[in-house]
Amino acid sequence: MNHETYFFEKMPREIYYRFKSRGPKGEIPKIVRLSWADEKQYILSFGDKDGAASQFNDLIRTNNNDCRKVLATVAVTAIDFLSMYHGVSIFAEGSTESRTRLYQRHIAAILDQIDGRFIVLGRRNSLWEPFCRGVNYDAFMLTRRPGFPVFG
Repeated sequence: MNHETYFFEKMPREIYYRFKSRGPKGEIPKIVRLSWADEKQYILSFGDKDGAASQFNDLIRTNNNDCRKVLATVAVTAIDFLSMYHGVSIFAEGSTESRTRLYQRHIAAILDQIDGRFIVLGRRNSLWEPFCRGVNYDAFMLTRRPGFPVFG
């Protein structure tokens, strides 16, 4: 991906990643968690670290002037996850409507960079369809295309 990202750390015993946002408000620890939904799907969620170990709050507005870098880092953790777990999908939606729109704009910005390696779907009116720029979705799904390298 061509966007700047933060260094992230993969936590070996659980499926989560951590990194630090850096900006005018200082260093703010972030957590990205992939939770098992069923045998073929994981749910991606992330937010500011809140409390012990892998706990986080996905409603806090950090305003650390690094939103693009944070979202690019979250995208790279999803790609890293799919490089290890073949045949699964990642489901994501914002904790608020405005966050869902923000995620949609970021997906649209990186779509050309990931399109050949991943299938990106958007959910609209309870139906899944190939992600298209300019269409409003309420959730997203990312799956690795079989036979394509994840990184490259």
